Amino acid sequence: MLQENQIDFFFIGDFNEVAVREKIQSFNFAPRQQELQLVYQQEYSNVLREGLEQKDVHQSIIELAYHFPIQYGESEHLPLVVLNALLGGFAHSKLFVNLREKEGLAYTISSNFDIFSGMMRIYAGIDRSNRTRTVALINRQIVDLKRGNFSQEELNQTKKMLRNSVLLAQDRQNTILERAYMASVLGKKFLSLEAWLEALEQVRKDDIIKAAGLLKLQAIYFMEGK
Repeated sequence: MLQENQIDFFFIGDFNEVAVREKIQSFNFAPRQQELQLVYQQEYSNVLREGLEQKDVHQSIIELAYHFPIQYGESEHLPLVVLNALLGGFAHSKLFVNLREKEGLAYTISSNFDIFSGMMRIYAGIDRSNRTRTVALINRQIVDLKRGNFSQEELNQTKKMLRNSVLLAQDRQNTILERAYMASVLGKKFLSLEAWLEALEQVRKDDIIKAAGLLKLQAIYFMEGK
């Protein structure tokens, strides 16, 4: 049951809320026209940055960061999407097949990129004794992409899986919200689902090779476990 002083507080609060609202309206505030900057890209540095950290855990982690100058909506954007999927996006990807399945070097391995920051990241969970060999084989996969050492069948399979993944994601609420937000921010630069899928089908082997040629190793991080 409310006490008398609590009842007085609610009435005073309601009155104050109205008074504050009227006072704020008297200031005649106007909406701000502030341009949102989504892109943040650091310039490539010739200095390879390396980080080492030791922790009392059983599994070690190796991460490689690659710089690329591609921005959203540019001609190399969709080839970069396909390149990333071909490299480490699916179970048939180069990193998964060659490092995890064939060589048994990684417990887990994948690649991803952020088109708005210009960075591709390769992540692998490994034994600490496999550090040097793992880095060498990861670099070899990048070199293979730059040289076009992948089949048309691999490319077609990757594009098919990307298409299926994107279509399945359209039923997820976070995907719908993200696309609505991106459309409002990017305006005419935003790629509709239809435009994205059409651009995906147009990606050719030479486009992958060109995009791969723009990747430059920028940093290596190694978290050493037991």
